[in-house]
Amino acid sequence: MLGEAFVLAESLLRRTVLEAIIEVSHFRDWPLLALHIRTSHLHGVVDCANAESVLRDWKSYSTRALRRLPGELPCRHYWTRGGNSSAPKYEAAIHTAIHYVLAQQGEPLEHYRGEFR
Repeated sequence: MLGEAFVLAESLLRRTVLEAIIEVSHFRDWPLLALHIRTSHLHGVVDCANAESVLRDWKSYSTRALRRLPGELPCRHYWTRGGNSSAPKYEAAIHTAIHYVLAQQGEPLEHYRGEFR
């Protein structure tokens, strides 16, 4: 990331990112199981085979949505390069990941819970 780190300090910013990720996940037909937007990062669980596509599209849709907000700069960098991803292979591991995202991130901020079996 270039310059000072961007912080999603306001609820409006976090809500904008949340809604953008829900939108792209629905558009791409990626079942979104859990999402938690924090001030400096986010955690999500999505049922998709290609984590690189998910990271790329979540970042691009979120960036576009944030740039449409009043006062946001069109050239601001919001995200670092890359991201961490893992692929739980068993149902119990998926439930554990969902619980981690929704319940083990400190005080709940903007979050989403999808349907999982």
